[in-house]
Parts: sequence; C-alpha cells; structure tokens
Amino acid sequence: MRGRGTQRIGWLVIIVALLTMYPGLASAAYSDRPVKMIVPWAAGGDTDAILRVWANSMEKHLGQPVIVVNSSPPMPRWPTGCS
Repeated sequence: MRGRGTQRIGWLVIIVALLTMYPGLASAAYSDRPVKMIVPWAAGGDTDAILRVWANSMEKHLGQPVIVVNSSPPMPRWPTGCS
C-alpha cells in the first residue's frame, strides 16, 4: 500500500516527463504580460520606496514592465488586546 506522498511524487514525475516530451509547451516566453509585484504595506513607506527601486532594475533585467501594487491588509496581522 503506497502513501499519498509516493503517489504525489509519481504524478509529479509523470507531469515533468510529459512537459519535457513537448518542449513547445514548456518553452513559452517568460512573460507576455507585465509582472505584478505586490507590496503588502501602504504606499509611501520605506518598503514601498525600496521595492519601487528594485522594480525599476527588474524591468531593465527582465525586459518586461514591473507594476508595483500596494495592498495594505484590512485588519491588523496580530491580535491586539491579548494578555
């Protein structure tokens, strides 16, 4: 009796084998759309500024536009008021 992990590895091997048999499927262009970089903090902070500079250098390196999207979480990540 095989475990779930062994079955998953088996399926992974089959998928990789099929993709290597059809190189046209696996060798698509890197990106035909702009790359979206999601920043999980509000715009205007230090992290936003650093990642925007990084996005500019990524654009030059990848040859694709990189869009920085700021999305601050709607709720605090850590519960407040806990003892």
